[in-house]
Amino acid sequence: CTFGAKLSLEQILKLQIKGVSNIIIFFDIDVINKIKKHSIDLLNEFDSVKIMQSSDPSKDPADLNEEEMKESYNNQIDPINFYFNKVQVLKLK
Repeated sequence: CTFGAKLSLEQILKLQIKGVSNIIIFFDIDVINKIKKHSIDLLNEFDSVKIMQSSDPSKDPADLNEEEMKESYNNQIDPINFYFNKVQVLKLK
């Protein structure tokens, strides 16, 4: 869990010291470029990196109900596919 959509080298180091090897990123869709950058950066640091996306892009992750959260969890994507398959949706409007 990060504060906002920021991920620092210190946070990464703390996760590594604690023995964390699998990371799941779940940020709001409006920070898609930060998600792309962080997920690619994390690939070099951890064994497994996955991205969760809201099953309803118009909803903030905190506003998902239990079913929507399960759907998001079950449809995680790897950073490479996310990077190349997701566009900045806010700029398309």
